[in-house]
Amino acid sequence: MIVDNASTIAQVLAVIIQVGAILYGGFKFFTKITIRLDRLEEQYRPNGGSSMRDAVNRIELKLSRLEGKLEQHTDEHEI
Repeated sequence: MIVDNASTIAQVLAVIIQVGAILYGGFKFFTKITIRLDRLEEQYRPNGGSSMRDAVNRIELKLSRLEGKLEQHTDEHEI
């Protein structure tokens, strides 16, 4: 009887430890995912020069200026 109770307690403890390990692993995984998503999200907001959004804005501005110069050039040199 005592051996059965000890065996049952050991099995219950093993299950509790396994469930705890799974929950801890899941928590760590989702924490890492959240951190990575936050870092990615930062890149989509302008921050004064170093984000991907700022780079896209600079490229867009330069492209608009270049298009304006090209249109001006073609208007001046039409035959």
